[in-house]
Amino acid sequence: DGEYVEITNLDSSPVDMTGWAYGTAAAPGTVSLSGFGTLAPGESAIVTDVTAAEFRSDWGLTDSVKVVNDGSTALSKGPKTIYLYDAGNTTVDSVTYASGFLSGKGVSAWVDAAHVGAKADTTGWTISTTGDSEASWTSATKSVGSPGISTLSSRSTAAPDVAITEFAYGGLAAGANGDGEYVEVTNVGRTPTDMAGWSYTTTAAAPGPVSLSDFGVLAPGESAIVTDLTPAEFRAEWALSDSVKVVNDGSTALSKGPKTMYLYNAADALADSMTYASGFLSAKGVSAWVDAAHLGAKADTTGWTISTAGDSEASWTSAHGAVGSPGASSFGIHAASTVHTAPGGGTTPPPPTDPNYADVVINEITSDNDGIGFAPLPTMSDAIELYNTGTHTVSLDGWRQVDSGPAMSAAVFSAGLYVNGVLSTSIPAGGYGVFQSTAGLSSGGDAVKVYTPDGTLVDELDYLAGQAGVDEGVNVDHTYKALAACPDGSNAFLEVPSASFGGSNVNACADGVPPLTTGAAPEAPCQTEDSGDAPGTVPTSALTWPGDPSPATIDAQCSWVTTESGQDLSGLAFDPANANVLYAVKNKSHVYRLLNSDGTWVKDTANGWAAGKDIRFPGGTGAPDSEGLTVGPDGALYVTTERDNDNSNVPLDSILRFDPTSADATLTATEQWVLTSDLGFAPTDAADANLGFEGVTYVPDSFLVSQGFRTDAGALYDPADYPGKALPGLFFGAVEKTGHLIAYALSSDHSFTRVADVSSGLLGVMDAQFDPDLGEIWAHCDNTCGNATGLLKIGTDGHFTVDHYYARPANLPNYNLEGFAVAPVSTTVDGQRQVLWTDDGNRFGHSLWAGTIPVVVPTPVATLSVTTATPGQALTLTVTGLTPGTGYEADLHSAPVFLGKGVASSSGTLTLIVTIPVGTAAGEHTITISPTADPSTIVATVALTVRGILASTGADPQSALAAGAILLLLGAVSLLARRTRRRRS
Repeated sequence: DGEYVEITNLDSSPVDMTGWAYGTAAAPGTVSLSGFGTLAPGESAIVTDVTAAEFRSDWGLTDSVKVVNDGSTALSKGPKTIYLYDAGNTTVDSVTYASGFLSGKGVSAWVDAAHVGAKADTTGWTISTTGDSEASWTSATKSVGSPGISTLSSRSTAAPDVAITEFAYGGLAAGANGDGEYVEVTNVGRTPTDMAGWSYTTTAAAPGPVSLSDFGVLAPGESAIVTDLTPAEFRAEWALSDSVKVVNDGSTALSKGPKTMYLYNAADALADSMTYASGFLSAKGVSAWVDAAHLGAKADTTGWTISTAGDSEASWTSAHGAVGSPGASSFGIHAASTVHTAPGGGTTPPPPTDPNYADVVINEITSDNDGIGFAPLPTMSDAIELYNTGTHTVSLDGWRQVDSGPAMSAAVFSAGLYVNGVLSTSIPAGGYGVFQSTAGLSSGGDAVKVYTPDGTLVDELDYLAGQAGVDEGVNVDHTYKALAACPDGSNAFLEVPSASFGGSNVNACADGVPPLTTGAAPEAPCQTEDSGDAPGTVPTSALTWPGDPSPATIDAQCSWVTTESGQDLSGLAFDPANANVLYAVKNKSHVYRLLNSDGTWVKDTANGWAAGKDIRFPGGTGAPDSEGLTVGPDGALYVTTERDNDNSNVPLDSILRFDPTSADATLTATEQWVLTSDLGFAPTDAADANLGFEGVTYVPDSFLVSQGFRTDAGALYDPADYPGKALPGLFFGAVEKTGHLIAYALSSDHSFTRVADVSSGLLGVMDAQFDPDLGEIWAHCDNTCGNATGLLKIGTDGHFTVDHYYARPANLPNYNLEGFAVAPVSTTVDGQRQVLWTDDGNRFGHSLWAGTIPVVVPTPVATLSVTTATPGQALTLTVTGLTPGTGYEADLHSAPVFLGKGVASSSGTLTLIVTIPVGTAAGEHTITISPTADPSTIVATVALTVRGILASTGADPQSALAAGAILLLLGAVSLLARRTRRRRS
């Protein structure tokens, strides 16, 4: 739970919300908003179905964000209309969104300034992604949004990006009698601010006499200090690390009051000011801080609070008794965004932060409640291991840790840190420190965040249900005990079956697996899918992938989310006219145009392509279930669809033509060829509605004719036999249900002719690509076949046949990879060309993978030590390019005769000593090599000439025959004699 609706005061004046209401039906609304009180200009407030405390905790919000709990906001994926009513029951605003607009739980959307107001659709609304232009972030329960802060008018119309957030009169530093006063300024915006040219003063003249240029760039949430002490003196007084920026101005010129402070930006415009009355600061060493609702130019002290040790600003006491929280403002709407978090209340200053703190990283965690047997403790659950990656011992004195809660809740753990089995507050170089979580760790998914004493985030790690130990739904058999960095200190984590707290993870990592999940819990800000870990049915003759064994994702997280579907990509196709252009289609009515950018691919931003384009059937209707695409010689996109998603139980296998040069945001098909009847699918067969055309590729007539391609009827293919063809080539549609490619001649009148039916030998085909450089067709199957890929060539009989199968690259996960494309040879770099896969779904929010394959694709090659042999002769057979560790056999043809078998070496080489059987007829023969598990699949052949035994040169043929007869007779006598002796004995 935790759905919410955010409302924002867009006026320049405060609004009293008494009598206002929210609802999902006609006025009056069912949820009273009177609890919001008065909304300041730019202030946002939240209606939610959880308690205010739960909501703020989940999203890391301060108490300044106003929250009303209504029991149920009654939202859904859609359709839905939500209403906002004023005290007179007049509709102030409403939003209607269609079915599926919010694709899953934890998905939110925000509106831009141009589309505020009553709307009947979601134009101008954007699905939130972490770090988007709305500054969205991820909640503790992995939802994504930005509740409590809107870019429409953040905080108030006059709110600055950098504001005065705290100040103190005088100070109590010994011998200084008035030293130590300060003014704190904080970047309250969402982007870094360069302070070059900014200034401070207590007079109204700009620029101020105190330059703030030395602050450099202030990160969002970062605070900096103007003081009359030196930076070293001030940091020592308040026990601050060097990371807190301090400028010495000689005198901040403060007093008990009255006083006004001014902050000017680089253009000498007033960025912020603060006026306080006589006696507001009652004595030296007294400070005051502002809450989030009262940032900006103020003529009074409304919203300002006198600091007390341990207050909600987490103020503490300085070395000489002053109280404040300099350098650590909790002003923010989003508390977790602050860079410096106050180190906590009390009179004892926090320890200094070790300058090498960044060398320490989270190395292993467990949420296991059964304990892990960590010596010297008998059991230790909810454990965390830190690893020092540097070359210096690092002090962790005063370090703090929290789970997914806000930073302000972090608690000191250093007193319970074990190093080499004993308590310690420091970790040596290359050492390991172990402690129990100060907040507990949930088996259902949580986080670990570690901070220095001054509140600097050292490292953090999020995990999902069951990834760090047993959970009710994942890892239920307790196989995996912990989540460990593999190797030590890296950002790559595996689930390991044996915990290794206090020492290296190397042995534990040897049996580790990628983090497990059911797919129910979100792994990314967008909805994710778990395609399982079944290996699929890989062809037994599949060869080792000849390219890079470790493809990687190259897309930014959640790059392909649209309003009609979640994160996914399906088909891929290179533009044959421009190798730097790639088209990608989603499986729900959307297509992207991508451009090559130094080997990776970015969305084209020209001609309306920035967010991709929706596609529709002819007439602009329907929602094509787009799966595959190819680019025709006319430059048009030809997209396959299995059905209309507006009528998803009815097969509608079609090829649609689109003009990619159109500037329209939605592309309407200019042509449609409906092929359902040719597949034999029943018009009402709901199962077949998702088993049709997954991919398509265009093959030119010129290639087919030159290679002697034949139709299924056996006739040589002649384009003239198909008058009225729309294009000079055939479209090969990839059928998921059968694993076949069907070649069609598409006519200009939207009729079609089936030319050939090609079996790929795979359980299914999800994408196909004609490769003009190889003169073959790639046929790709998804995780159903272990993501194996076949190459189809035109054989000597004129029909397409399987040339070779390739297993997926060794380190490519067996996800639901439905799209496949190989870059043209013209793009070759270092003898390799790029290969791309797409995930029709996604894991961890990524859907585009890239690897490589050599320009010259290695195939098995068989050679013999001699090419001519006699019956009974032994010879050496060598085969290269095989799959390492796989068994193969050799057979002599034409009538198959087994010669021998063996296992390919780690280099893919097989060497056999084979003997030509006695009695083999003289003439031309073939030796074939096949997988032992599938002798019918031939992966390589080699020719052999067998000759009979001939007489010596110059001999009399008749004499030779006579001698042969005598020898044969003697042999018979000898044989008879041997048999007789055996009988007698």
